[in-house]
Amino acid sequence: MKFDYHREMAEAAAARASAELDRLEWVMTKEHITALRQHLVEDLGVDDRADRMFGIPVVVGMPKDGAPFELRRRA
Repeated sequence: MKFDYHREMAEAAAARASAELDRLEWVMTKEHITALRQHLVEDLGVDDRADRMFGIPVVVGMPKDGAPFELRRRA
């Protein structure tokens, strides 16, 4: 079973207060960004530009604990 980036990221964003969403960023490895883009195209049929998810920028980096992504406050 493939990882459902859209669902997992939606749940993570929904768990945050809407007032702070403009101060957050998704941190993902290049490999996970590629997998996210593939998921968007193949499973959801949407544009594969993954520079933002739910209005939150996607940046290259290493998420904590080897997770597929980390939603954190921008530095």
